[in-house]
Amino acid sequence: MGVRPGEAELQGVRPGQQDRSRRTQEALLAAAAALVAERGLEGTTIADIAARADASVGAVYHHFRDKKAITHALFDRYCEMMAATTAEAVDPARWQGASVRDILQGHLRFVLRDGDEASSFGRAGHHLVQTDQSMRDRFAQMWLDLAAGLSKLMLDRADEIGHPEPEFAVAFVLDQVSSMLRSRVIQPVAPTLLDGLDDESWMQAVLASAEGFLQLRR
Repeated sequence: MGVRPGEAELQGVRPGQQDRSRRTQEALLAAAAALVAERGLEGTTIADIAARADASVGAVYHHFRDKKAITHALFDRYCEMMAATTAEAVDPARWQGASVRDILQGHLRFVLRDGDEASSFGRAGHHLVQTDQSMRDRFAQMWLDLAAGLSKLMLDRADEIGHPEPEFAVAFVLDQVSSMLRSRVIQPVAPTLLDGLDDESWMQAVLASAEGFLQLRR
Protein backbone atom coordinates (compact mmCIF):
# COMPACT_ATOMS: atom_id res chain seq x y z
CA MET A 1 0.00 0.00 0.00
CA GLY A 2 1.36 3.43 -0.92
CA VAL A 3 2.05 6.39 1.30
CA ARG A 4 -1.13 8.20 2.31
CA PRO A 5 -1.68 11.97 2.47
CA GLY A 6 0.25 13.49 5.35
CA GLU A 7 2.67 10.59 5.79
CA ALA A 8 5.42 11.46 3.35
CA GLU A 9 7.57 13.64 5.61
CA LEU A 10 6.31 12.60 9.04
CA GLN A 11 9.42 11.83 11.06
CA GLY A 12 11.05 12.55 14.39
CA VAL A 13 11.94 16.22 14.61
CA ARG A 14 15.49 16.74 15.85
CA PRO A 15 17.13 19.97 17.02
CA GLY A 16 19.56 21.48 14.52
CA GLN A 17 23.25 20.80 14.97
CA GLN A 18 25.38 23.91 15.24
CA ASP A 19 29.06 23.83 16.23
CA ARG A 20 31.47 20.99 16.98
CA SER A 21 30.67 21.03 20.70
CA ARG A 22 26.95 20.75 19.99
CA ARG A 23 27.54 17.89 17.55
CA THR A 24 29.56 16.03 20.17
CA GLN A 25 26.81 16.54 22.74
CA GLU A 26 24.20 15.31 20.26
CA ALA A 27 26.30 12.22 19.53
CA LEU A 28 26.62 11.47 23.23
CA LEU A 29 22.88 11.81 23.78
CA ALA A 30 22.11 9.62 20.77
CA ALA A 31 24.52 7.00 22.11
CA ALA A 32 22.97 7.20 25.58
CA ALA A 33 19.48 6.84 24.08
CA ALA A 34 20.44 3.74 22.12
CA LEU A 35 22.14 2.13 25.10
CA VAL A 36 19.34 2.88 27.57
CA ALA A 37 16.84 1.55 25.02
CA GLU A 38 18.85 -1.67 24.73
CA ARG A 39 20.04 -2.22 28.31
CA GLY A 40 18.03 0.02 30.59
CA LEU A 41 19.44 2.82 32.74
CA GLU A 42 21.21 0.58 35.26
CA GLY A 43 22.91 -1.39 32.50
CA THR A 44 24.40 1.72 30.88
CA THR A 45 27.71 3.22 32.03
CA ILE A 46 29.59 6.40 31.20
CA ALA A 47 32.26 4.29 29.50
CA ASP A 48 29.61 2.56 27.38
CA ILE A 49 28.25 5.91 26.23
CA ALA A 50 31.69 7.21 25.34
CA ALA A 51 32.52 4.07 23.37
CA ARG A 52 29.22 4.07 21.47
CA ALA A 53 29.69 7.75 20.54
CA ASP A 54 33.33 7.16 19.56
CA ALA A 55 34.36 9.72 22.16
CA SER A 56 36.52 9.75 25.28
CA VAL A 57 35.21 9.41 28.83
CA GLY A 58 36.66 12.88 29.39
CA ALA A 59 34.45 14.23 26.61
CA VAL A 60 31.40 12.83 28.39
CA TYR A 61 32.35 14.58 31.64
CA HIS A 62 33.11 17.78 29.73
CA HIS A 63 29.46 17.93 28.66
CA PHE A 64 27.73 16.25 31.61
CA ARG A 65 28.54 16.34 35.31
CA ASP A 66 27.51 12.72 35.92
CA LYS A 67 25.16 9.97 34.80
CA LYS A 68 22.20 11.71 36.43
CA ALA A 69 22.88 14.82 34.34
CA ILE A 70 22.91 12.66 31.21
CA THR A 71 19.62 11.10 32.28
CA HIS A 72 17.92 14.47 32.64
CA ALA A 73 19.44 15.82 29.42
CA LEU A 74 18.33 12.69 27.60
CA PHE A 75 14.77 13.01 28.88
CA ASP A 76 14.70 16.74 28.08
CA ARG A 77 15.80 15.96 24.52
CA TYR A 78 13.16 13.25 24.24
CA CYS A 79 10.52 15.73 25.39
CA GLU A 80 11.76 18.35 22.89
CA MET A 81 11.54 15.82 20.08
CA MET A 82 8.11 14.63 21.16
CA ALA A 83 6.72 18.16 21.39
CA ALA A 84 8.07 19.14 17.98
CA THR A 85 7.00 15.87 16.38
CA THR A 86 3.52 16.10 17.90
CA ALA A 87 3.09 19.62 16.52
CA GLU A 88 4.02 18.33 13.06
CA ALA A 89 1.97 15.15 13.33
CA VAL A 90 -1.32 16.84 14.34
CA ASP A 91 -1.03 19.90 12.09
CA PRO A 92 -4.36 19.97 10.20
CA ALA A 93 -2.63 21.31 7.08
CA ARG A 94 -0.60 18.09 6.86
CA TRP A 95 -3.73 15.98 6.67
CA GLN A 96 -5.81 17.91 4.16
CA GLY A 97 -7.65 15.38 2.03
CA ALA A 98 -6.75 12.52 4.40
CA SER A 99 -9.26 10.12 5.92
CA VAL A 100 -9.52 8.84 9.49
CA ARG A 101 -7.81 5.64 8.33
CA ASP A 102 -5.00 7.65 6.73
CA ILE A 103 -4.36 9.48 10.01
CA LEU A 104 -4.22 6.25 12.01
CA GLN A 105 -1.96 4.64 9.42
CA GLY A 106 0.40 7.62 9.48
CA HIS A 107 0.66 7.40 13.26
CA LEU A 108 1.27 3.65 13.19
CA ARG A 109 3.82 3.80 10.40
CA PHE A 110 5.80 6.53 12.16
CA VAL A 111 6.06 4.64 15.45
CA LEU A 112 6.87 1.35 13.71
CA ARG A 113 9.68 2.85 11.63
CA ASP A 114 12.51 0.41 12.30
CA GLY A 115 15.96 1.70 13.24
CA ASP A 116 14.94 5.35 13.40
CA GLU A 117 16.88 7.40 15.96
CA ALA A 118 13.60 8.78 17.28
CA SER A 119 12.57 5.23 18.19
CA SER A 120 15.70 4.86 20.32
CA PHE A 121 14.87 8.08 22.13
CA GLY A 122 11.31 6.84 22.57
CA ARG A 123 12.34 3.51 24.07
CA ALA A 124 14.89 5.25 26.28
CA GLY A 125 12.24 7.70 27.40
CA HIS A 126 10.01 4.85 28.52
CA HIS A 127 12.85 3.40 30.57
CA LEU A 128 13.52 6.77 32.17
CA VAL A 129 9.92 7.43 33.23
CA GLN A 130 10.17 4.38 35.48
CA THR A 131 12.81 6.15 37.57
CA ASP A 132 11.28 9.54 38.36
CA GLN A 133 7.75 10.74 39.16
CA SER A 134 8.27 14.13 37.53
CA MET A 135 9.33 12.37 34.34
CA ARG A 136 6.24 10.16 34.49
CA ASP A 137 4.02 13.21 34.91
CA ARG A 138 5.71 15.01 32.02
CA PHE A 139 5.42 11.96 29.78
CA ALA A 140 1.75 11.53 30.67
CA GLN A 141 1.06 15.12 29.63
CA MET A 142 2.88 14.61 26.32
CA TRP A 143 0.77 11.55 25.58
CA LEU A 144 -2.41 13.49 26.42
CA ASP A 145 -1.35 16.29 24.06
CA LEU A 146 -0.70 13.84 21.23
CA ALA A 147 -3.92 11.95 21.87
CA ALA A 148 -5.91 15.18 21.97
CA GLY A 149 -4.43 16.26 18.64
CA LEU A 150 -5.10 12.90 16.97
CA SER A 151 -8.59 12.81 18.44
CA LYS A 152 -9.41 16.25 17.05
CA LEU A 153 -8.15 15.28 13.59
CA MET A 154 -10.33 12.19 13.62
CA LEU A 155 -13.42 13.88 15.06
CA ASP A 156 -13.13 16.63 12.46
CA ARG A 157 -13.98 13.76 10.10
CA ALA A 158 -16.84 12.45 12.24
CA ASP A 159 -18.97 12.00 9.14
CA GLU A 160 -16.73 9.01 8.32
CA ILE A 161 -17.42 7.38 11.71
CA GLY A 162 -20.49 5.17 11.95
CA HIS A 163 -20.21 4.37 15.66
CA PRO A 164 -23.13 5.96 17.56
CA GLU A 165 -20.70 7.58 20.02
CA PRO A 166 -17.83 8.96 17.92
CA GLU A 167 -15.96 10.58 20.84
CA PHE A 168 -15.97 7.36 22.87
CA ALA A 169 -15.03 5.28 19.80
CA VAL A 170 -12.07 7.51 18.93
CA ALA A 171 -10.84 7.54 22.55
CA PHE A 172 -11.14 3.75 22.77
CA VAL A 173 -9.29 3.18 19.49
CA LEU A 174 -6.47 5.58 20.40
CA ASP A 175 -6.02 3.89 23.79
CA GLN A 176 -5.96 0.46 22.13
CA VAL A 177 -3.52 1.52 19.43
CA SER A 178 -1.24 3.16 22.00
CA SER A 179 -1.19 0.02 24.17
CA MET A 180 -0.47 -2.24 21.21
CA LEU A 181 2.34 -0.02 19.93
CA ARG A 182 3.89 0.20 23.38
CA SER A 183 3.82 -3.58 23.72
CA ARG A 184 5.24 -4.20 20.24
CA VAL A 185 7.82 -1.45 19.85
CA ILE A 186 8.62 0.63 22.90
CA GLN A 187 8.29 -1.45 26.04
CA PRO A 188 7.70 -5.14 25.30
CA VAL A 189 6.57 -6.90 28.47
CA ALA A 190 5.79 -10.44 27.36
CA PRO A 191 5.63 -12.42 24.11
CA THR A 192 2.40 -12.16 22.11
CA LEU A 193 0.83 -14.49 19.55
CA LEU A 194 1.60 -11.94 16.83
CA ASP A 195 5.32 -11.48 17.49
CA GLY A 196 6.19 -13.32 14.28
CA LEU A 197 4.05 -11.06 12.11
CA ASP A 198 5.93 -8.49 10.03
CA ASP A 199 5.25 -4.82 10.80
CA GLU A 200 3.25 -4.10 7.64
CA SER A 201 0.91 -7.06 8.17
CA TRP A 202 0.57 -6.20 11.86
CA MET A 203 -0.25 -2.59 11.03
CA GLN A 204 -2.91 -3.58 8.51
CA ALA A 205 -4.51 -5.90 11.09
CA VAL A 206 -4.57 -3.10 13.68
CA LEU A 207 -6.09 -0.74 11.12
CA ALA A 208 -8.76 -3.29 10.20
CA SER A 209 -9.67 -3.69 13.87
CA ALA A 210 -9.85 0.08 14.41
CA GLU A 211 -11.85 0.53 11.21
CA GLY A 212 -14.35 -2.08 12.38
CA PHE A 213 -14.83 -0.54 15.83
CA LEU A 214 -15.17 2.97 14.46
CA GLN A 215 -17.51 1.62 11.77
CA LEU A 216 -15.75 3.75 9.20
CA ARG A 217 -17.71 4.59 6.10
CA ARG A 218 -15.93 4.09 2.80
